[in-house]
Amino acid sequence: AGRVDGTCRVLDLSHNELTELPDGVCPPDALQQLNLSHNRLAALPPALFALPKLLHLDLGHNELASLPAGDWPALHT
Repeated sequence: AGRVDGTCRVLDLSHNELTELPDGVCPPDALQQLNLSHNRLAALPPALFALPKLLHLDLGHNELASLPAGDWPALHT
């Protein structure tokens, strides 16, 4: 089960064995922090590129072999 704050700015989907990002969980223009750590993601979900306000993204402990170049102007690295 995931955790989301009341405004959908923070979404924690860690430890769910996800292989893909579920659709429609939060409005893309609201999400600022997304935790997808400890899942089974092998590729970056295309939906991640449609999150204009994303500041923090945790993809640790997945099955990602590489990360494609993305355009997240607000993302803190």
